[in-house]
Order: sequence, then C-alpha cells, then structure tokens
Amino acid sequence: FVLMDREGRIKAMAGGYDFQRNQYNVIYQGRRQPGSSFKPFVYATALSRGVLSPRDRISNERFIWRDPASGKNWIPKNSGGGYGGSYSVASAFAHSKNVPAVRVAEAVGPDAVVAYAHDIFGFESKLDPVLSLALGSGAVSPLEMARGYSVFQSGGDRVEPYGIYRIIGPEGQVLKTYEPEIDQNVFDPNVSEQIDDFMRGVVTMGTGKVARSIEGARGKTGTTQDNRDAWFCGYNSKLIGIGWIANESFDSATKR
Repeated sequence: FVLMDREGRIKAMAGGYDFQRNQYNVIYQGRRQPGSSFKPFVYATALSRGVLSPRDRISNERFIWRDPASGKNWIPKNSGGGYGGSYSVASAFAHSKNVPAVRVAEAVGPDAVVAYAHDIFGFESKLDPVLSLALGSGAVSPLEMARGYSVFQSGGDRVEPYGIYRIIGPEGQVLKTYEPEIDQNVFDPNVSEQIDDFMRGVVTMGTGKVARSIEGARGKTGTTQDNRDAWFCGYNSKLIGIGWIANESFDSATKR
C-alpha cells in the first residue's frame, strides 16, 4: 500500500509482508498486472480523442478478436458473465464490465492508449499495444498507478511521488531539500472531471462501494486472472491511496 498527498509527498508505504524476511519493495520495484484499475486510462484516452462521449452507450454483446498470426480467437469475459444489450459509459465503468472496456480500446486504438499512458499519465513500464491492455494486462508498479491517478485527482496536472522531504546532517544543518514536482496541464481538465465523476460512481453504486465510508472517495477496483491480484486505486480531495493484495510469487501449477 502507498499513500501520498496531492503534492506527491508519500505519507505511508508498505512494500511487502515482512521486511526482515524480504526487502523487496513491490511499491516501486514490483511490476504486476493492475486488472480493471487500468480502465480509467483507457476511457480517458477515448474521451480525449473524441471517439467516446460520456452520454454514449457501449455494446455488451460478446466480442471476438481473431489473432491474424495464430488464427486463435480471444474472447474477453465479464466477471460473473452476463452479455448482451448495452451499458451507459458511467454504468459500464462503475460495474467494471470488461466487454465494453475492450470495445472502447478497439475504438480508440491500443497504440493511443499506450501513448497516453506514457506521455500523459507518467507510466514508465513497457506496455504492449494490445486490446487486453483494457483489462490491465500490462505489468506496472503501484507507484506508477499513484502518479497516473494524480491526473484525475488534480484535474489535469500530474504529480510526481517523492518520499524524502529533507536531509539533515549530524550537526542539524539542512543538506538538501526536496520540493513538489507537478507537471501542470498535462491533460484536458474536462476529461479529468468526467473520469473523476465515473470513479465516484464506482464508490457510490459500483464495485468499490466498501469505500463509501471515506468522505468524497473516488476509485477503481481491479482483479486479475485467477484472482492473482486484487487492487483498489482511489483518492479523495487530499490523499491518493493505491492498495494491492496478492502473493509475492505465484505457482501456476498449484495456483497459490
């Protein structure tokens, strides 16, 4: 878990289960699939590019993509099933429907999603331009997610997380200080506000209702294949919190 304020100061960080057992800090060293908690960046790209409107409805009919190289079909599934009809953008987002999200990624193009993720939302990890990126198939760090979500919290500015405020020498002298690093106006504030509204809907009526006890909470849940990872990435007016629950390692044979 990592918690930072709206100027990027890291207030708390738990980078693993037991520091004495393992010093690996997953917050900035780890790369794991974020699942549906990556969807805000897909929807934001589509809204910014004008291929999606907040008033649109998105088809929930089964989606089949055929790999031209292998000839195999990829069929994304909704958690809990349920196909057919259509959803409003707000409802598809709040209830984390996978098929509509993939359709949005197809409409705007995976290349655009990757470009926005890197250039606007500050991701540094390699992201493949594939449709499954809409479901969080690219591995990223929790600290990158905090940086990306800061754009929605701030209304279009990107905040750089940092954990050291000042360095003080043995005689009490200040050797170095660090100031907030905020890239202003990296993203359309109107689109940021739209995504902010959608993430409020996640908390009030969607998959993140357990966070309703937090005043003004917004956020997005994420679960990966075989429940390997569970995320909640959210914020209110003052703080951003990125929570990740999983095993540090995964045995595909035993599914531990």
